[in-house]
Amino acid sequence: MKNYFILLVFAVMFFSCENEKKQPQPKTIGDFTFASNEIIAGEPFSISYNGEEGIESGFYHQVVHDKAYPVDVMFENNKATITVSDSISVASFYFNLNNSIENNKGKGYVFNVIDAEGKVQGDSEAAHQFYLINDGAFYDLTTGDATLALNAIETTLTKFPELEDKWMANHIYTSQQVSTEKAEAVKDMYINKVAAKPELDLKDYEILSTVYARMQDTKRYDSINAIISEKFPDSKMALQSIVSPYFDLQTLEEKEVFFNNYKNAILQSTNADYIVRDLAVENFNAKNTEAYQKYFDMIPRVSTKAGLLNSIAWAKAEKGKDLDDAAEMSRLSLDLVETEQNELSEQPEYYSPNQYKQSLERSYNMYADTYALLLFKKGKVTEAIAYQEKAVGEGYSPDNNERLVQYLVADEQYEKAVNQSKKYITEGRATTTLKDHFKKAFAKVNPEGDVEAVITEMEEAARVKQLAELKKSMLDERAPDFTAKNLDGEDVTLSSLKGKTVILDFWATWCGPCIASFPGMQKAVTKYKDDDSVVFLFVDTFESGDNRLTEVQDFIAESAYDFHVVIDPKEENGSGHEIAKKYNISGIPTKVVVGPDGSMNFKDVGFSGSNDKLLNKIDGMIQLLKATP
Repeated sequence: MKNYFILLVFAVMFFSCENEKKQPQPKTIGDFTFASNEIIAGEPFSISYNGEEGIESGFYHQVVHDKAYPVDVMFENNKATITVSDSISVASFYFNLNNSIENNKGKGYVFNVIDAEGKVQGDSEAAHQFYLINDGAFYDLTTGDATLALNAIETTLTKFPELEDKWMANHIYTSQQVSTEKAEAVKDMYINKVAAKPELDLKDYEILSTVYARMQDTKRYDSINAIISEKFPDSKMALQSIVSPYFDLQTLEEKEVFFNNYKNAILQSTNADYIVRDLAVENFNAKNTEAYQKYFDMIPRVSTKAGLLNSIAWAKAEKGKDLDDAAEMSRLSLDLVETEQNELSEQPEYYSPNQYKQSLERSYNMYADTYALLLFKKGKVTEAIAYQEKAVGEGYSPDNNERLVQYLVADEQYEKAVNQSKKYITEGRATTTLKDHFKKAFAKVNPEGDVEAVITEMEEAARVKQLAELKKSMLDERAPDFTAKNLDGEDVTLSSLKGKTVILDFWATWCGPCIASFPGMQKAVTKYKDDDSVVFLFVDTFESGDNRLTEVQDFIAESAYDFHVVIDPKEENGSGHEIAKKYNISGIPTKVVVGPDGSMNFKDVGFSGSNDKLLNKIDGMIQLLKATP
């Protein structure tokens, strides 16, 4: 009995120790503490924010195979709890801090998901590695490796061949990121599998179509689609083949004939929104009012209708023409957005509910800015102010802020204009023109005051605030070396510029936001043209074609920009561009700032729409590096 008791005690102690060992331990990364280093599906997973700024929201990607779906994370008292379903392989978190997305300085907050028994999904490693080079790269994660992703995908397909349908397209895509030879081998593998079959069905032809599309083999792709259209006329691919020729048409007459011939196919296709909008725009420009209205009414998506109305109204507002018609269109754009804000019927899968609401709010603010300008030009200043206040929102757009102060001054609301201006200038969200309006209002409110001294003090406060924010976002990563030819055919090597601050601006001639940011970048180039310690390199990337060099040269010459442009070479053994790949560039415009010691210190993606704000940010980055020992 005594021995039995001892064994029982030992068993209980052993079981308790095992339980204790299996208890998940919190994991702290930066300012965040997570419940553990893995997420157990179906069980609550807590996150705590330990920073000083306070936090309200964020989101995480639920990764399923090669797809990522965003889900909101809402904080209360700096704490949040989420529960992940058992179909998820990976969860990757992003947090909204200081009007920007916090991603652990490119390293991310990426967690594997396990079930109650500690097991993962069959393709969990493939999902994890592919996420890092795909969706994660879009959110500026720098830890992805195409070779690791390809190896993980191929290991998965060896173990679980039934997952081939899920991974085939991105198996080819990932192989292309590794090398041309590898991509050819993967392509041949899929083609040979199909060719070995005695008779092909729709799925086989779809596989061939996908392979040739991924390999950009247009001739074979078109040939396979022609076969699909003939053999399987009711398939989605046949439908798409019917619609595709529309995009090669040039004249409105050709487009309308095509639309009338294939109307049902077009309206059922994924391109319906684009095609009907295109026909509406073409007819509007041709002053075919009745036809414009007909196509406008056919546009499937409310958001597309609102965007079209706003673009037309803004163009008229800028020209000061047809203000009554433009105001009516603008007002309708606001009504449409408000309807969608209430119904939320068009949320795309790449937005979480909170992200979609924020997107609609941004659209509403932008369209309210248009409507306010129209009201102002029509002499309805008080009404214009009411809508411009909506357009301003949190005050992140310096241009919107400028117009609000302008309208307040015009309405002789000088004290309010002064107070609003002080807020925007101190926060670094003011344009030069806003400051001019402020001077006028200040003179009315305080005629004996020293307005220049007040502005100087506020600008210094804005500079200190901006430098503090930039310092938090500083990176300390090795800047990959590269050599590229400039527009004169001369080699430019990054390492030869060590000791200088180098601003790399990744852009393309087709990139609208890139081009929109160039006036601000020209101001920056001009400001530092006599400073030998600062170099700007404009890296043309994500472009190809036999005439690429000539097209870039012509664009720069015609625009009269004083830019030192280098051409990002295409990879010899891959489908990407060498410099963009080295710097993990997934979207443009992207600015990368390399410090004098050769480290990558800043990476800034996108364009806010304000050239003054862009100049201030570039200036702040340069000044911060100059002040760093």
